[in-house]
Amino acid sequence: MTGRTSSSRVIYEQPLTEQVRSFLRLEHLFRRARHAVSRQSSWDSLCGAETVLELLALLSRGDIRREVLKEADRIARALKDYSNHEGVDENRLSGVLDRLRSMREHLGAGTVSPDRPLRENDFLAMIQQRRSIPGGSCGFDLPRLHAWLEQPADVRKPDLEAWLEQLAPLENGINELLKLIRGSASENSHVAVRGFFRHTPPSEPPCRLIRVTVADYGIFPEISGNRHRFTIRFLAIGDLAGQARPLSEDVSFGLSLCQL
Repeated sequence: MTGRTSSSRVIYEQPLTEQVRSFLRLEHLFRRARHAVSRQSSWDSLCGAETVLELLALLSRGDIRREVLKEADRIARALKDYSNHEGVDENRLSGVLDRLRSMREHLGAGTVSPDRPLRENDFLAMIQQRRSIPGGSCGFDLPRLHAWLEQPADVRKPDLEAWLEQLAPLENGINELLKLIRGSASENSHVAVRGFFRHTPPSEPPCRLIRVTVADYGIFPEISGNRHRFTIRFLAIGDLAGQARPLSEDVSFGLSLCQL
């Protein structure tokens, strides 16, 4: 489950398919890496380099490029079916289909996966070899890394930007797909009686992502289930040294079922 802040509300997301789960994790890592690139300190640069390695580890678990292309084709087919519905904004739909087509052409160009050059980068491989050791990025373990981190920010940042640029086609594709999936649902108001809510979504089209919106920063939802049925239990954050407390009072929240 991932959390996203929107004005005074917090949106929690729960994927219901492995594909969307992978996309959300990659989006999270890309956002962290982009944040690190925007900062100046050597600690931020170290975080950026380690996040790139996390991205490579996640990308190595399957052919993400193929999954992105397959998902782009599926969404394009679904959107084309909407073109026959009354009241559809044809210009907007055409623009979305054009973006999907452009993204697909960009990502599908070439025979080498975008992450392959980074896997052959000696500097990143050196860091990766020490990551399994707690504190393995210490200066005495990796003097070359230490020397790079001591460089001025205007020397370090272009390296980070170049690494991320290699993965930009995947990043852009995943961002576009998640934007469409999220935008396919409207939010409805619900009440969790004594902090508990159970729901059975429509079977067709299947729900791929749940979004729960709460206005209280002191509570959070635990979501469990699958595409056929799910439950939401609200808890109070409480003292972080102890366990979270299940709520016994009613909780108003927003719910979006993303079925694109």
